[in-house]
Amino acid sequence: MRCTDGGLKRLQVRFADSAGFSRTTIEIGAAGGAVAGDTLHYQLWYRSTTAPPCGPGVHDFNTSNGYVLTWGP
Repeated sequence: MRCTDGGLKRLQVRFADSAGFSRTTIEIGAAGGAVAGDTLHYQLWYRSTTAPPCGPGVHDFNTSNGYVLTWGP
């Protein structure tokens, strides 16, 4: 279940390297329209292809822990 309060934005699509790591290449605040004083919630949505929770051969989606950031000047 995913609950949002109306403002879900996809900021960037990235692919993991062979070790399973990925990093953003954009300015998250600018891409998401953040301004000083905004408190925004962030979460990574990814596809589990190694040992997916629903069993082998099933490519599930999963989410990271959520982060809450208050943007400053």
